[in-house]
Amino acid sequence: MTAERVVALDRAAARAAQWTEAGENVVLAIGSFDLLEAAHAGSLAVARARGDRMIVLVRDDASAALRLGGGRPVIEAVERARLVAALRGVDLVAVT
Repeated sequence: MTAERVVALDRAAARAAQWTEAGENVVLAIGSFDLLEAAHAGSLAVARARGDRMIVLVRDDASAALRLGGGRPVIEAVERARLVAALRGVDLVAVT
């Protein structure tokens, strides 16, 4: 089930358009999500509460390295995306 929620960016955009057309409010969250912690889950829960659907964009490894520095990310983007997809309330995840 988790792997099915990790999709290409264009697929996430198409689903967001479908949900919006159906009258659903779609929220978007973005982050590196390296070394996933409780604060990440809390922030995503707050974001999810603001909409009917939530798409999370996980920064690719190069972008995460620029933001985090110090030999990070520790976990590759695809794995970080799978972890985020496993969280309650996350409808789709794309690596960007």
